[in-house]
Order: sequence, then C-alpha cells, then structure tokens
Amino acid sequence: DDGNSGQVLTTNGAGILSWTNNTQWNITGNAGTASATNFLGTTDDIGLTFRVNNEKAGFIGNSTNYNTFFGHLSGFSATTGDGNTGIGKNALGGNATGTGNTAIGNGAAISNAVGNSNVAVGESALLNNQSTGRNVAVGASALQSFSFNNGGVAYNTHNVAIGRASLATLNGTSNANAQDNVAVGAVSGVNASTNVGCTYIGTSTSDAAPGYVNGTVLGYNCTLDASNRVRLGGSGVTSVGGPVAYTNFSDQR
Repeated sequence: DDGNSGQVLTTNGAGILSWTNNTQWNITGNAGTASATNFLGTTDDIGLTFRVNNEKAGFIGNSTNYNTFFGHLSGFSATTGDGNTGIGKNALGGNATGTGNTAIGNGAAISNAVGNSNVAVGESALLNNQSTGRNVAVGASALQSFSFNNGGVAYNTHNVAIGRASLATLNGTSNANAQDNVAVGAVSGVNASTNVGCTYIGTSTSDAAPGYVNGTVLGYNCTLDASNRVRLGGSGVTSVGGPVAYTNFSDQR
C-alpha cells in the first residue's frame, strides 16, 4: 500500500506501520486550518524565537519579560529588560536591561542598554542613546547623538524630538543637562547640545551657540541667541503683530 498523496508513514510504537493524513505544518502552505486550534507557537511559558541564516530575526516573549522583537538582530542583546518592543533591523539591538522601550525603524535605539520608557520611531532615531530614559524621538536621525551614559546607570532626560534630525546634536555631559527640551520640525534644535528646558518649533530652528537654558524659538529658521529668551520668526520675517497690543505683566513687587 503506497498510501495517498500528502499522507505520512507512522508507527504505533509496536512495529505496526500505517499511512495517515499529515497533521504537521507544511513549508509550502496549509489549508483547512482552524484558527481556534491550529497555531505556530509553544504550549509552555517559553518565549518563541525566529531565525534567518541562524541569526536572531524575531522574538515573542513569555509572561516574564513581555518583549517583542521583529527584524534582523532586533533586540539581540536583550537579557533582563522587559516590556520592550523593537521592529526593524537592529531596533533596540543593544538593549540589555532597559524596560518599556519602543523602537521602530532600521537602527532605532540600537545602542540603548539600560534606558527606560523611550520611544524611537524612524531610521537611526535615538541611535546612540545608552542610559537616558523617557525620551521621544520621531523621525529619521531624531535625537541621534545622545551618548552620555552616566556610568551605565539609567536616568531620565524627558526630551521630545519630532521631525527629521530634530535635536540631532543634543548630547549631555552629565546627568543634569540636555534635559526637558522639545523640538518640532525637520532639523529643529540645531546646535542644541547641553541645553536644558528649551523649545524649538519650526524647521531649521537653531541656537547661536550651544548650552542655552529656558529658551524658546518659534518659526522657520529662527535662532535662539541667549538663555531665558523667547524669539519669534527668522531673519526673513518683516512684521510681527496681532489685533491687540502686546500686554506686559505687572512688575509690581
């Protein structure tokens, strides 16, 4: 008996062979599956790993680490960090103990080792960050330069960069600077390095020099020229106005 097409030869364990219908997954596709009972995965609490060319290309964590990684070498250094999501080649590739991070894009947050609760979306977003946490980088190369690692201890800097290469040069020299900055717009926050509490809204907003504190710039190509100042509009602006006069707050002591 040659059996039928698609059947496999099985044994009952006592030397009796018989042809049975194949119940295994086929590498050329399957038909007649039932979503309630058929699946790819495990039946125990062990994470599921995918490989391409014998290199890590995907991982779905268990009830202990909650990590999810998809893409070549995404999350390849993950050890004890949990609650992370990396999608894209090398996304969160260097993450070791960091928790609650989300990285989407080629090389996004690839150097993050111990930083927590970061969001990086876009190729090379938050590229060099190692230790800082609670940052948001959206756009290719946003917040890409930050590499100060505070001795390998996690700490929070609360920066927000939205737009290609926004806050791309921000990089702390201690755990007390390069914090609480916001930049929105392509190449916004140019020259910002150790700044604290500065806000940049508009494409190509910049600093005349690095290291300002509590500055605000608004408008295309607008430049911040000192700490504790607000600047509106770039060099091409010919008028700043509104329907009512500007109001000064009282300086009465």
